[in-house]
Amino acid sequence: MDELLSIDVGSVRAFVRRWYGPWMESGGPRADAWRHLPDALADWHAVAASARVPITFQDHPIPISDVALEGDGMLPFWVENQNGYRWAVEVKAPGLPVYSQEWGSSGWAWAGEGIERFLVHCTVREAIIGAEQKFTAIVPDSLLVEALESFVSLPFVALASEEPETRVLVCGDALARLTVPPVGYDRAQERSWMLTVAAPDLSGIERHRARLGGDAAHDEGPFPEDVIDEPPPF
Repeated sequence: MDELLSIDVGSVRAFVRRWYGPWMESGGPRADAWRHLPDALADWHAVAASARVPITFQDHPIPISDVALEGDGMLPFWVENQNGYRWAVEVKAPGLPVYSQEWGSSGWAWAGEGIERFLVHCTVREAIIGAEQKFTAIVPDSLLVEALESFVSLPFVALASEEPETRVLVCGDALARLTVPPVGYDRAQERSWMLTVAAPDLSGIERHRARLGGDAAHDEGPFPEDVIDEPPPF
């Protein structure tokens, strides 16, 4: 997934095509209603419309008809699924930086990414959340390097709605999300991590699950108690 290792204006389209299938349409000209959007955001909506299947499953974009510039120069465009946070782009700032705002707050905090990278980040994150082929395991700190042997961290900053340690990773045929386990899922003996691995097809997920000590049908191997059949909430 080279499009994620060197992010540019075509990364969202290339990733969506790779992850969701080659049936994606090429996309036509932008609608007049999209002209007030930054190019990266308009392109994201064009890709989402072309895909003909959902590409968001938890957090989501603000509908184009509701996207409006606020008095402080911020253009809100993305919302957390519980409406606890929203994200906006400062449209007149160099690099189009993205900021987050917690519900009930009047201030904005820099999200650490420009809008182009933020949209790639969220598209990849949503792909992991919505993947049909995935598994989640609790991995002790001592085995983390082994578990992530074939993965490379992507240059994304944890969202304001996530634990700051959260990372998104990629290898040739899969994505991974690493974060702190929810209360009750961690190990008492040593620090542990919640690792979710997702792939666009069954063969990819079987290979990674087997490497962690199981396969798609049976949780056998060194960590059978760590595989969570019903992934905990993100």
